[in-house]
Amino acid sequence: MFEGFGSVSVGDSIYPTYNFSSSAWAPPPAGLPLGVHLRTKFGVVLRATSQNMRMASALGVNVNRVYVEAFTLAASWPGSAGAIIVPSQSAVLGMGVDALVLSFIVVVIGGLGASTGALVGAIIVGFVRRSGITWCAEIELAVLYLIARCAARAAGRALGRP
Repeated sequence: MFEGFGSVSVGDSIYPTYNFSSSAWAPPPAGLPLGVHLRTKFGVVLRATSQNMRMASALGVNVNRVYVEAFTLAASWPGSAGAIIVPSQSAVLGMGVDALVLSFIVVVIGGLGASTGALVGAIIVGFVRRSGITWCAEIELAVLYLIARCAARAAGRALGRP
């Protein structure tokens, strides 16, 4: 299917046109969760529920419904990303393991519970992976682990741990 899109020459390199079209779809799914989380009433209710479930329930928030809606949204965003990427590569049983490892590194770099930190962490991981694959593919993943290790140590020092 995606072979019908053709290719584009950029300098000395040839790239599939489908990669450019799928890259155009990347910013909305990256920015949408942050926008929902920070700028909507649902985002306020979700943050309140996650910080103090009993207080939100006492104020009349249906906590179970908030959790179901949050899970539905959280499951739909990676599903849409999978629908975009599957035409360019085959779907196999263990294909999510790489994404899981990279997601863990993003969370370590960006900080747990920080949406903007996760976005910055994802940009750092994407840049380091692309640079690592281009210049020295053998140590690309090791560099990511090193960055995650440094970020974890810095967070530990900020919390007063040795």
